[in-house]
Amino acid sequence: MRALRIMAIMGSDMNPVAINFRADFTQDPAEFGKWNTYRAALSRDGKVIVARTFNVNHPTANPDNAAPPPTTAVNTLFIVDVQSRGEYELTLTPVSPVAIVLNNAQVDARRNVQRPPQ
Repeated sequence: MRALRIMAIMGSDMNPVAINFRADFTQDPAEFGKWNTYRAALSRDGKVIVARTFNVNHPTANPDNAAPPPTTAVNTLFIVDVQSRGEYELTLTPVSPVAIVLNNAQVDARRNVQRPPQ
């Protein structure tokens, strides 16, 4: 996956908002155990609200010891409170050369989520 840019209208009535990333792995054994590193940044009016780096790891085996390994990656990028209604931009950018192919990349925003225990 190359850089990905998504625009969304969000407002404080949606708080807290979870931003999730999903993508499908290939089943190419040459990619098993490798990973991609991305920077995710959520911004509004050109100002970054929150940013982080995350990895998408292609597993070497299925957790249940069955073959093949899982075919989908799911990452919660952020759980954030937006301050006001407006257009927000999410940018995902590779930090290092891409080692695995990701297909069908999707991002969703879930409103009024429960924060995990801290």
